Amino acid sequence: MSRSSKRRKRQAKNAAVSQVRRELQQNAPSAIPRQLVAQITQEITTEYRGPYPPPVLLAEYDAVLPGAAERIIAMAEKQIAHRIELETTVIKGDSRRSWWGLVLGFVTTLVISGVGLTVALKVSPTAGATIITGTVVALAGVFVYGSWSRRGEREHKANLMAGRR
Repeated sequence: MSRSSKRRKRQAKNAAVSQVRRELQQNAPSAIPRQLVAQITQEITTEYRGPYPPPVLLAEYDAVLPGAAERIIAMAEKQIAHRIELETTVIKGDSRRSWWGLVLGFVTTLVISGVGLTVALKVSPTAGATIITGTVVALAGVFVYGSWSRRGEREHKANLMAGRR
Protein backbone atom coordinates (compact mmCIF):
# COMPACT_ATOMS: atom_id res chain seq x y z
CA MET A 1 0.00 0.00 0.00
CA SER A 2 1.45 3.37 -0.99
CA ARG A 3 1.99 6.18 1.49
CA SER A 4 -0.66 8.37 -0.11
CA SER A 5 -3.30 5.62 0.05
CA LYS A 6 -2.37 4.96 3.70
CA ARG A 7 -2.68 8.68 4.39
CA ARG A 8 -6.11 8.83 2.69
CA LYS A 9 -7.28 5.78 4.61
CA ARG A 10 -6.07 7.30 7.90
CA GLN A 11 -7.79 10.62 7.08
CA ALA A 12 -11.06 8.85 6.24
CA LYS A 13 -10.84 6.86 9.46
CA ASN A 14 -10.12 10.00 11.51
CA ALA A 15 -13.05 11.77 9.86
CA ALA A 16 -15.36 8.85 10.67
CA VAL A 17 -14.17 8.76 14.29
CA SER A 18 -14.69 12.51 14.60
CA GLN A 19 -18.21 12.23 13.22
CA VAL A 20 -19.12 9.41 15.62
CA ARG A 21 -17.62 11.38 18.50
CA ARG A 22 -19.72 14.47 17.57
CA GLU A 23 -22.90 12.41 17.27
CA LEU A 24 -22.27 10.70 20.60
CA GLN A 25 -21.59 14.01 22.33
CA GLN A 26 -24.72 15.59 20.86
CA ASN A 27 -27.00 12.61 21.49
CA ALA A 28 -25.49 11.37 24.75
CA PRO A 29 -27.83 11.31 27.72
CA SER A 30 -26.97 13.90 30.34
CA ALA A 31 -26.03 11.11 32.78
CA ILE A 32 -22.93 10.24 30.66
CA PRO A 33 -20.18 12.87 30.90
CA ARG A 34 -18.98 14.17 27.52
CA GLN A 35 -15.36 13.37 28.47
CA LEU A 36 -16.29 9.68 28.87
CA VAL A 37 -17.93 9.70 25.43
CA ALA A 38 -14.73 11.13 23.94
CA GLN A 39 -12.64 8.45 25.66
CA ILE A 40 -14.88 5.67 24.37
CA THR A 41 -14.18 6.61 20.75
CA GLN A 42 -10.39 6.77 21.15
CA GLU A 43 -8.39 4.06 19.41
CA ILE A 44 -4.75 3.17 20.05
CA THR A 45 -2.78 1.14 17.52
CA THR A 46 0.72 -0.16 18.13
CA GLU A 47 2.99 -2.13 15.84
CA TYR A 48 6.28 -3.90 16.36
CA ARG A 49 8.63 -5.97 14.28
CA GLY A 50 10.71 -8.91 15.30
CA PRO A 51 10.15 -12.15 17.13
CA TYR A 52 9.39 -10.58 20.53
CA PRO A 53 6.85 -7.96 21.56
CA PRO A 54 8.26 -4.87 23.30
CA PRO A 55 8.98 -5.25 27.05
CA VAL A 56 6.03 -3.01 28.02
CA LEU A 57 3.62 -5.28 26.17
CA LEU A 58 5.20 -8.39 27.68
CA ALA A 59 4.74 -6.87 31.15
CA GLU A 60 1.07 -6.18 30.36
CA TYR A 61 0.57 -9.79 29.22
CA ASP A 62 2.24 -10.98 32.41
CA ALA A 63 -0.03 -8.74 34.50
CA VAL A 64 -3.12 -10.30 32.90
CA LEU A 65 -1.83 -13.88 32.87
CA PRO A 66 1.21 -14.65 35.04
CA GLY A 67 3.88 -16.48 33.03
CA ALA A 68 2.49 -15.31 29.67
CA ALA A 69 5.64 -13.33 28.80
CA GLU A 70 7.82 -16.38 29.36
CA ARG A 71 5.49 -18.48 27.20
CA ILE A 72 5.54 -15.88 24.42
CA ILE A 73 9.36 -15.77 24.44
CA ALA A 74 9.55 -19.59 24.48
CA MET A 75 7.14 -19.74 21.53
CA ALA A 76 9.24 -17.23 19.56
CA GLU A 77 12.46 -19.13 20.34
CA LYS A 78 10.85 -22.38 19.22
CA GLN A 79 9.74 -20.74 15.96
CA ILE A 80 13.25 -19.38 15.36
CA ALA A 81 14.79 -22.81 15.96
CA HIS A 82 12.26 -24.37 13.57
CA ARG A 83 13.05 -21.80 10.87
CA ILE A 84 16.80 -22.42 11.25
CA GLU A 85 16.23 -26.17 10.96
CA LEU A 86 14.17 -25.70 7.78
CA GLU A 87 16.82 -23.45 6.24
CA THR A 88 19.53 -25.98 7.09
CA THR A 89 17.50 -28.77 5.46
CA VAL A 90 16.95 -26.69 2.32
CA ILE A 91 20.63 -25.77 2.05
CA LYS A 92 21.75 -29.38 2.50
CA GLY A 93 19.20 -30.56 -0.07
CA ASP A 94 20.32 -27.93 -2.58
CA SER A 95 23.95 -28.89 -2.05
CA ARG A 96 23.17 -32.60 -2.48
CA ARG A 97 21.19 -31.95 -5.67
CA SER A 98 23.99 -29.79 -7.03
CA TRP A 99 26.58 -32.47 -6.33
CA TRP A 100 24.50 -35.21 -7.96
CA GLY A 101 23.89 -32.94 -10.95
CA LEU A 102 27.63 -32.53 -11.42
CA VAL A 103 28.30 -36.27 -11.07
CA LEU A 104 25.52 -37.29 -13.45
CA GLY A 105 26.50 -34.56 -15.93
CA PHE A 106 30.10 -35.80 -15.91
CA VAL A 107 29.07 -39.44 -16.38
CA THR A 108 26.65 -38.52 -19.18
CA THR A 109 29.36 -36.46 -20.90
CA LEU A 110 31.82 -39.37 -20.71
CA VAL A 111 29.28 -41.84 -22.09
CA ILE A 112 28.19 -39.59 -24.98
CA SER A 113 31.79 -38.63 -25.78
CA GLY A 114 32.69 -42.33 -25.79
CA VAL A 115 29.83 -43.04 -28.18
CA GLY A 116 30.94 -40.12 -30.37
CA LEU A 117 34.54 -41.36 -30.38
CA THR A 118 33.42 -44.91 -31.22
CA VAL A 119 31.24 -43.61 -34.08
CA ALA A 120 34.11 -41.42 -35.33
CA LEU A 121 36.58 -44.34 -35.36
CA LYS A 122 34.32 -47.12 -36.66
CA VAL A 123 31.57 -45.48 -38.73
CA SER A 124 32.03 -41.87 -39.78
CA PRO A 125 34.42 -39.20 -38.53
CA THR A 126 31.88 -36.48 -39.36
CA ALA A 127 29.06 -38.15 -37.40
CA GLY A 128 31.36 -38.78 -34.43
CA ALA A 129 32.59 -35.17 -34.44
CA THR A 130 28.96 -33.96 -34.59
CA ILE A 131 28.05 -36.05 -31.54
CA ILE A 132 31.04 -34.80 -29.55
CA THR A 133 30.48 -31.17 -30.61
CA GLY A 134 26.78 -31.41 -29.72
CA THR A 135 27.72 -32.70 -26.28
CA VAL A 136 30.14 -29.82 -25.66
CA VAL A 137 27.60 -27.23 -26.87
CA ALA A 138 24.86 -28.74 -24.66
CA LEU A 139 27.17 -28.63 -21.62
CA ALA A 140 28.05 -25.01 -22.30
CA GLY A 141 24.33 -24.17 -22.63
CA VAL A 142 23.52 -25.84 -19.31
CA PHE A 143 26.35 -23.96 -17.62
CA VAL A 144 25.24 -20.58 -19.02
CA TYR A 145 21.58 -21.23 -18.14
CA GLY A 146 22.50 -22.28 -14.58
CA SER A 147 24.67 -19.18 -14.07
CA TRP A 148 21.94 -16.90 -15.43
CA SER A 149 19.29 -18.57 -13.26
CA ARG A 150 21.36 -18.29 -10.06
CA ARG A 151 22.12 -14.62 -10.77
CA GLY A 152 18.39 -13.89 -11.23
CA GLU A 153 17.59 -15.71 -7.99
CA ARG A 154 20.26 -13.73 -6.09
CA GLU A 155 18.93 -10.44 -7.48
CA HIS A 156 15.37 -11.41 -6.51
CA LYS A 157 16.44 -12.25 -2.94
CA ALA A 158 18.44 -9.01 -2.67
CA ASN A 159 15.38 -7.02 -3.78
CA LEU A 160 13.18 -8.79 -1.25
CA MET A 161 15.65 -8.11 1.55
CA ALA A 162 15.89 -4.45 0.51
CA GLY A 163 12.10 -4.14 0.62
CA ARG A 164 11.68 -3.87 -3.15
CA ARG A 165 9.49 -6.31 -5.01
